[in-house]
Amino acid sequence: EGASTPDAPARIGPLPEALRAAVRVRLAQVPKACRPVLETAAVLGRHFDFDTLLQVSADGESQLLDAVEALVRRRLLREHAEGGVYDFSHDKLREVVYGDLGGARRRLLHQTVAEALERHGDADAHEHIARLAEHYEGAMLWPKALHYLQRAGDRSRSLFAMRDALHWLDRAVAIAELHPRSLDERQHLALYEQRGAARAQ
Repeated sequence: EGASTPDAPARIGPLPEALRAAVRVRLAQVPKACRPVLETAAVLGRHFDFDTLLQVSADGESQLLDAVEALVRRRLLREHAEGGVYDFSHDKLREVVYGDLGGARRRLLHQTVAEALERHGDADAHEHIARLAEHYEGAMLWPKALHYLQRAGDRSRSLFAMRDALHWLDRAVAIAELHPRSLDERQHLALYEQRGAARAQ
């Protein structure tokens, strides 16, 4: 989606079954100790850095570095030239890893990532706010997701990025309508007024 950040969680579309099967054959060769790292990386998004991965991993620094280096050697991940920043060697690999996660594990990983980003990120940075919205939505923690979706909408409006503002606010309205108990009456009204102001602009 055009308004999603580069580090936003995967938005999974249908893959041809033959391609999915071929990717799974390759993933089946990944050592068991490395698989949780690969799954966490898939939730983090297209690009991620080692420090963020460490913040959300249960592994120690040395153990995590060994796992990441093993995944790079297997050409599942690639390291950027500046070092410490990684992405998947092909986005289809990430899609299959993410799509094969169980629902409960996926939600828990999104929550863990969101809480780590909340503790360590730049609270006012637009990209940071957008990532929090994405991860809390993935975690199905609707009040938190709505909070950051509205903040992302406000931040986009302040930058005169009106298409992006409506993207975030339309998503917030859709969630609020599906989960009405996530907001009280006053908050519902404020959300609709916020979206209406963005549309007027």
